[in-house]
Amino acid sequence: MPAARLETSRVTPLPLPGALSGRSGLPTRPAAAPDRSVYYAGPENSLVAAAVARLIAAAQTGNAVATPLTLIGPPGSGKSLLATGVAAAWSAAQGDDAVLSVTGLDLRRQLERALGAETERPGAVAELADHLAALKLLVVEDLDALAESAVAVELLTVTVDRLAAAGAALVVTASKPLGEIAGLDARIVGRLAAGLNLEVAAPAEGTRRELLVAALAAAGRHVEPAAAADLAAWLHADARRVLAVASDLQHRFGGRKPITKAEARSYITQAAAQEASTPLSDIAAVVARYYTMSLRTLRSSSRKAPVVLARAVTIFLARQLTPLSYDEIGRYLGGRDHTTVMHNFHRIDDRLPKDRALRSAIDDLLRRLGRAEMSASCVSKGEASP
Repeated sequence: MPAARLETSRVTPLPLPGALSGRSGLPTRPAAAPDRSVYYAGPENSLVAAAVARLIAAAQTGNAVATPLTLIGPPGSGKSLLATGVAAAWSAAQGDDAVLSVTGLDLRRQLERALGAETERPGAVAELADHLAALKLLVVEDLDALAESAVAVELLTVTVDRLAAAGAALVVTASKPLGEIAGLDARIVGRLAAGLNLEVAAPAEGTRRELLVAALAAAGRHVEPAAAADLAAWLHADARRVLAVASDLQHRFGGRKPITKAEARSYITQAAAQEASTPLSDIAAVVARYYTMSLRTLRSSSRKAPVVLARAVTIFLARQLTPLSYDEIGRYLGGRDHTTVMHNFHRIDDRLPKDRALRSAIDDLLRRLGRAEMSASCVSKGEASP
């Protein structure tokens, strides 16, 4: 059977030379991964790719671009790759001193150090503010972390105004819409919203398939179309996970023959069995704390709206993160029957695609449970439900 081929009509490779270079804490590039400095944009992210491509081109031409550009999306959607790709292109064209790519947490810490140095070195904060304002491009990743400091938010607000006045560019990334990030006031939200705000969607199934095919092809390995389809359907909606699986497949199935459907199914079965589930008691405890109630209240027969919602969220997460049946989940939650538990699961599942606040809550809870990689997958499952 012939190997699967990359369908470039569905997926557009966007070269990002130098993306993610020089950043600490990044995983080593998997041996089977295609060039990490290429972003594979499926139809769900065509507008994002176009906007980033224009911004990269502007580094060379000097043409005006629409900024601030705010990229919003779940972990693994490619926000950091895109943002650092823009920064690398501008550094190459404008010089390293004209560009700064920094995380929200690091910028917050820089400000804290400057504040601490004010007694011995007056003007340290003003010096930092002037440095930021003199840039031709500022990239701030993970705005959520910066928002935890009101002083840092004020610094960013002033910097946005000064960069705009100088005709400089600004790129920001966030895991949720600006209005849902605690700590951001109306001024900074308004300034960023006045630019271009784009959702970076987690890679859809077709995009995951093409990324997997490209990753294996880059390592000289190929995969049958049916095998690629099965793997893409099973994989979480996280580009990093796709690349990790491609690396694992390359080492697991050596040789020159394409990976078959049977081999793919065998791999999926083994991998699924190895994935550790999260205890239901842990899920319930985290959800109870998130919704500011006791675990006893969550498991009670209360019909108050906040308790009903928290209980339904617990059921939804339990179905995503554990192998438990509806009956088993119901027994833990006060002896509820199969039908009631199933109804509550579908209540959340059906609301997810339309309720941004609920998606944000699920995302936060998954991070607290240490399962952030499941974020996009949970939402995409909700989108696929009848």
